[in-house]
Amino acid sequence: MTQLNWWWPHSVVIDRWQREFDELTSRVGGRFAQVETRCAAARMLSGMVSELPTKNCWTLAEHAGDRSPDAMQHLPASAIIDNAGL
Repeated sequence: MTQLNWWWPHSVVIDRWQREFDELTSRVGGRFAQVETRCAAARMLSGMVSELPTKNCWTLAEHAGDRSPDAMQHLPASAIIDNAGL
């Protein structure tokens, strides 16, 4: 029986991690002026905590499934962010 359930603890950890990640992005999300920027920030954060060997706007965009790094480059360059609230 235990051989059939070898994945169970791992799926619980992944589910918990996803819930906490969603909670974090929800709390921080309100600090961005636009919904698109909020979504890009969540995708960027996901790439930042991933195991990518190199982390730059191109690799983060690829990890997120974006066609170009434009959204990732927009965040640090010109996004309107409530820095005091972060």
